[in-house]
Amino acid sequence: MDIENCKEFIELARCLSFTETANKLNVSQPVLSKHVAAMEQELGAPLFLRDRRSCELSEAGRIFYGAATQILAEYSYAIDKIASLARERPIRIDGILYDPSVESIIALVTALLDQTPHPQLVYDHHENASMLALLDSEQVDLVIGHEREEDIATRDLMVVPLLRSRFCAVVTTESPFAKLSTVKAEDLKDQVLLKFIDPYAAHGWRSIEEYLIRHDVKPRLRSVMGRLASHQATPVDNAVFIQPSNTRNLKFLSDTGRYAVIPFEDEDAIFELDCILRREDEERLRFLVDTFIESRDIVVRHGERG
Repeated sequence: MDIENCKEFIELARCLSFTETANKLNVSQPVLSKHVAAMEQELGAPLFLRDRRSCELSEAGRIFYGAATQILAEYSYAIDKIASLARERPIRIDGILYDPSVESIIALVTALLDQTPHPQLVYDHHENASMLALLDSEQVDLVIGHEREEDIATRDLMVVPLLRSRFCAVVTTESPFAKLSTVKAEDLKDQVLLKFIDPYAAHGWRSIEEYLIRHDVKPRLRSVMGRLASHQATPVDNAVFIQPSNTRNLKFLSDTGRYAVIPFEDEDAIFELDCILRREDEERLRFLVDTFIESRDIVVRHGERG
């Protein structure tokens, strides 16, 4: 039984006029008659008794009217419940979750939403997976990270800026580079940069790569296997290791007397982290994105006071 035909039957049973019903439903009278005939054939009995002057329900029509209204009510209830489930399904979040500022933001998001009804938030990590591919396949709903503009442009995605952290260079105190008070892009031309081969580090490297391209600088690279978190055990030697200025251990590295931490001077020397989501999910995730931004503002204000 076609649910739209069922709706037409209910309206016709109430109006008892093919002309009035057809006009009300914005269908032609022949189409309406065809749909009624199809239902009568399916049920094996006439639903209306009609002639040129009148139209009324048959006995079968009266029986079916009661069933049809119940069918339509159950159908509408099911549609509402399914829509509700879609709204309430867990929101899956992946990306750069280890960043100290992101960790603080997530803690605040949890606190701010604690007394507010909302879908469950699931923070996940997919090993060696492309964040954009996870969004494409709907395995995750929100990514915290940075992707190239050209990759974003080919997809129907929303990008909401979340965090901006300036570059700083980490070098050994024996390196001639350690004598600099600030770093500019041109200072990197004859240097070796450490590049970690790690899915998480790849997000940060995109910001570095875009910065180098903008300034037409092509330093030599030393690729290092392993997780970004293990960099303290990696010999820096005469290489330059670019880190976000909000990295927790930078002060500790500087205090050892073995490393120099030098800020970048260029205005565009910035690591970018964004909230990335499918545009179709904008309404469903708006409350969460707004809470991330509110939490970010609190973290930034706290950092400025500190």
